Amino acid sequence: MATKNADIVFLMDASESMAPCFRQVCDNINTLLEQPQLKSFNIHLGLLAHCMPNYNTYRFQSLTMANPIDLIYQPHMQNRVRDELFTTDVSKFRCKLGSITPQGDEDTLCALDTACDFPFRPLQITQRVIILLTDEKFEDGLNGDSSCRKVSAIIEKLQNRNITIWGALPESQAAMELSTADRSDFEFLQNAHDGLRNFDFQNFFLQLGKTISTRVTQMTAELPYRKGLFGQATWGRTNDTTVIHDLGYRQ
Repeated sequence: MATKNADIVFLMDASESMAPCFRQVCDNINTLLEQPQLKSFNIHLGLLAHCMPNYNTYRFQSLTMANPIDLIYQPHMQNRVRDELFTTDVSKFRCKLGSITPQGDEDTLCALDTACDFPFRPLQITQRVIILLTDEKFEDGLNGDSSCRKVSAIIEKLQNRNITIWGALPESQAAMELSTADRSDFEFLQNAHDGLRNFDFQNFFLQLGKTISTRVTQMTAELPYRKGLFGQATWGRTNDTTVIHDLGYRQ
């Protein structure tokens, strides 16, 4: 059987309540990666952890120290973007997760748009997957109402790029709208704000592995899409290169 590709981006809410989720992913990720039906797949892992530590700035962290917004949206960074944002080294992925301190609040839809702009491999030979993990409703995040107005545009981008999105998140109107995207599969949480402490990650990853192994790509070419629906290409930065956009207010 020919080797197939899977690019899997973990989009992780890194707000204050989410520390249990980070531990759970570290403990259970092999449940996904070691499934027999995925042995023929060349799997690359990506990470985008996001929070708003001071309630007025976005902070995105990926697998390296490089600024993920620069990597994705600045033309001069394009020659190194895949090497910085993806890895085949599970130990490196776990180590990065373990180094992140959840803090502040979040704006998950802005982060999802950024994850959609990751440099996935060609769709004809690649299963493109985003795993969205958050314990707060989209509407309750900072800048929630404004972000929720972009859900339909995010759905269009997911579909034009042929991205499968799996999620564990609280049910809400915006989440239900997002769940109408093709190739979406969400588990709605019974308890919000608990960091997915009691979520069954083993079963979640088992089911995702089965989906990756059986899904067939129907598209032959990526359709046009707009990068950076939140204006990420124009964001400024502070001396801390992970803090990349100031909303201009304090809470």
